[in-house]
Amino acid sequence: MATLPDLLEAQAESAQADFDLQAAIGALESAQGDLATVLGLPAHTQIQVENINDLSIPDGAIKSDETTRGRFIADFVTEVE
Repeated sequence: MATLPDLLEAQAESAQADFDLQAAIGALESAQGDLATVLGLPAHTQIQVENINDLSIPDGAIKSDETTRGRFIADFVTEVE
């Protein structure tokens, strides 16, 4: 049988878990609003994100030769600077 301190501790942990869940939901909604705004959409726009495991890479999208990688890195560095 649980003691009163055990019960109170369990209630406190349950309340903390509820708070953490609500904080995570708020952070998600805020991030979705930020993304929509960056895309030029109203902040309340619902955006559905594909699971990365469901995506396929088109043939020819990845090239393994050094020239292509070198160009990609040079282009990326130029854009970032």
